[in-house]
Parts: sequence; C-alpha cells; structure tokens
Amino acid sequence: MSAPLSLLDLGVMMKKRHKVHTGLRLSLLIIGLQLLSVVISINFGRTVNEQRILFIVLFILVWILVIFLLRKYSKFIAAKRFVAAIAVVYVLLYGALFMTMMTDSSPKPIQGNNLATMNYTKDLFAKGYPHMEDVLKKAKVSSNRYKEIYRFENKDSACVIYYAPAPKSVKKGPSQAKNPFYLCPKLESTEMYKKNGKYYYIGKRNLNCSFHKKYSDEKTLRSDLQGSLKKKGTFPEFQSVYAWGCSAYPNMENVSIAGKKCRKVIPLAGKDGSTLYFWLIDGICVKTNPASVTIRGMN
Repeated sequence: MSAPLSLLDLGVMMKKRHKVHTGLRLSLLIIGLQLLSVVISINFGRTVNEQRILFIVLFILVWILVIFLLRKYSKFIAAKRFVAAIAVVYVLLYGALFMTMMTDSSPKPIQGNNLATMNYTKDLFAKGYPHMEDVLKKAKVSSNRYKEIYRFENKDSACVIYYAPAPKSVKKGPSQAKNPFYLCPKLESTEMYKKNGKYYYIGKRNLNCSFHKKYSDEKTLRSDLQGSLKKKGTFPEFQSVYAWGCSAYPNMENVSIAGKKCRKVIPLAGKDGSTLYFWLIDGICVKTNPASVTIRGMN
C-alpha cells in the first residue's frame, strides 16, 4: 500500500497545479492580445511602415502587461475574473475580425471566359530584395512548361508574366471533355510591390484562358480586371494598380478602361489556328468598380 500524502506533498502538488493554470491562462491572454495587435495594425496603419511600427509597439505593450500582472497581480491571474478578462479579449478579437470582413467584403464575382486563381498575401514583415531576379529565384513558376513573355515595372510595383501553351494532345476522359479549361493555354504572374528601392513579393495570379464564348469579350475583360484589383489589399500605399488578362478580342490595342489604353498586347497562338491576346493596362485606380467602369474600343 502506498503511504498517505503528507501536507507538504499536497502543498507541492497544489503549487504545481497553480503554475500550470497560471501558464495556461497567460498563454491564452498573450495569444489573444497578439492576434488583436495584428488586426489593429492592419486596419489602422495607413502604410506598411505604419503597420509595422504599430504592431511592434503593441507587441511590446502586451509583454509589459504580462510582466506587470505576474509581479503585481498574481492572485488576480488565479481568479475567475481573469478568465472573464480573457473572454473579453477574444470577443474583441472576433469582433474586429468580423468588422474587417464586413469592411473588405468582396463584391459579387464577375463571370468571364477565363478561370482565375490567386494567392496574394499581406506580410507586415516581408523581406525586401534589392533586385527583381532575387524575388524570381524565390517564387519559381509552378511548371517548367511556363516561359516568360513579358516584364512590367512602374514606380511602386512590378510583375513577370509567364505563358504555357495549350497541350497539343492529351487523352481526355468524359469529365475532362466537358471542361473548357482542360485543354487551354495558361498565364501565370509573379507579382511584387516596390518600396525604397526594394522588391517585395506579394503572390501569384494564374489565368486559364478559355476559347469558349459563353460570356462576351467585355464581360471577360471585367472579370480579369476584378481579379487584378484584388492585389490592392497587399500594399496600402497603392493608389493605382496595373491590370492584366487574356481576351479573344482581336483589337485589344484600341481598348481602354477608364480612359487608360493597353500598355502591352501580345498575341498567343491557340489551337486550330485561333489566337488569344494577353493585355496589360497600367494606372487603374484602386477604387475602380470593375462591374461599372467605362470600357471603350470593344464592339
């Protein structure tokens, strides 16, 4: 039979349990406050630098608060009121996230003949590279089928466009035969913003360029414009952005969006002798509504 626990042993066990509870409660508080700091920084910082500074200040204040609680209010940490305080922090966190989602809610997607995917990311502490080539070494294309066709750069952004032609022959099953994007050419962009002479990677955008004519050329243009505008959230300083897409319209050189004409048009040879056209327009205001903006030159 085991010997009964002494009062000393019970005291040691209670002390260990108290430390575990204290550590767990403080961990939950720290996680909640740091996540809240990120949300506050993103929403209230008008520039990337302001967001970084605000986050660093809040990060330091969180740890000062934790140290202060441990030294002056250790009994409060063990009390039920501290659990209520943690709950308040998480209520504020989810409330802030909800308000952010409501503020940045995306408009209804515009359907076009192309299929777009993108993975734009916002990193407060993204690494800046002195040369574009350094970014391209990090962000490699998704397949060796892609070949570079165009590089674009303005005062605050840059991108490299890659093209993969449609495969000439692929054995298709019943499901693939009905998919207009299975045997289509593809475009991929590596996109960056520029700050203080450095390049910051913000993600990729992929476009499957379909030859089917379910939607009009103008509708497809608006859909591609909507996809391009989504990168504006990665860099608060953006006042205007470049937009790019792919169209079957043969006279893209004459097309303008809000008075901005195509800066570059590149014919892309398709199957059966047909042609698609890569296009890029610079200077599109970030507040542009792709559903209603004026488009001219497209019959």
